[in-house]
Amino acid sequence: MSTVESICADLGITIALCHEPTGPLRTKAGQTLRRMLLEHGEGHLIITLRTIVESSGNEQALTAAGILGVSDLVLAHPSWLITDWPGSKRSKYRPGRARQDGEGKSQGGPEA
Repeated sequence: MSTVESICADLGITIALCHEPTGPLRTKAGQTLRRMLLEHGEGHLIITLRTIVESSGNEQALTAAGILGVSDLVLAHPSWLITDWPGSKRSKYRPGRARQDGEGKSQGGPEA
């Protein structure tokens, strides 16, 4: 199993110590990430972090509350995940089946 540090390094995320400043792709939520890895596994942690860092304008959204919020959405609505969009790195983690264009709209899912 990978460590939180190696997963974050692969995604370009730095875990800052409590006395260090945060910024783009820097987080102080190391313990939150470790707990998430233990409770939900490597794939869940990777897709949660990728959802944040690969979304435009969210480079500084790596707070514990933000990470846990995205994690909750990934767990509650795995069909909302779109893992094969143009220009993306294909995810190794695919909970359930990735949503096809047009699916999920009647369920309040995000627009494709």
